[in-house]
Amino acid sequence: MKAIILAGGFGTRLKHILPNTPKPMADINGKPFLAVLIDYLQKQGIEEFVLSTYYLKQQIHDYFENSAHISFAEEAEPLGTGGAILNSINKANLSGDVIIINGDTFLELDYRKFMAAHSGNFSIALREVPDTARYGRVNVQDGKVQNFTEKGVKGKGCINGGSYIINCEWLKSQNLPQKLSFETDFMIPNIAKIHANYIIADGYFIDIGIPEDYERAQNELK
Repeated sequence: MKAIILAGGFGTRLKHILPNTPKPMADINGKPFLAVLIDYLQKQGIEEFVLSTYYLKQQIHDYFENSAHISFAEEAEPLGTGGAILNSINKANLSGDVIIINGDTFLELDYRKFMAAHSGNFSIALREVPDTARYGRVNVQDGKVQNFTEKGVKGKGCINGGSYIINCEWLKSQNLPQKLSFETDFMIPNIAKIHANYIIADGYFIDIGIPEDYERAQNELK
């Protein structure tokens, strides 16, 4: 299995805590979050990684440059998550089904099971949480993702777990612009015709994008 990890974002909400560090390299008890994530994913059977980088990218490259199973897809300018995925596919010459993972999110998931359950062109890993208000809700029916609800809806439900499986040839055939948000510009408005499959993970989940959860991650990801 191969994975693209999106690690190029600015980490705006953590800048006052990590002013000179890219968010995926946030320290987790002496080890970058991204290294913790990759270690876990390797145990799940993912053998090759493409790191999509932009902001303070040299720190990421310096740390992982001697890793034989890791390559880099640099962005010359910010491309958004969708542009970063396409850039990674093209630069790494990827084909077939590839796993996409947000570089600031840890989802405990059986990725072998996820890949085995995948069919069609696009699958998404969901996580059920007690309150979807912070994240936005993903609504499913009859084995398919139906639509997305904006942030603010309270109560128990499923959220986007930050992990996808995408068929490379299919995504390239969509004639997408060079710069776009995969979630906002492509996935959400087109979800009805994408016919997205999903799997619901029930393991540990954390997004370190806000200070409170970054602090929590330092305690929980030891």
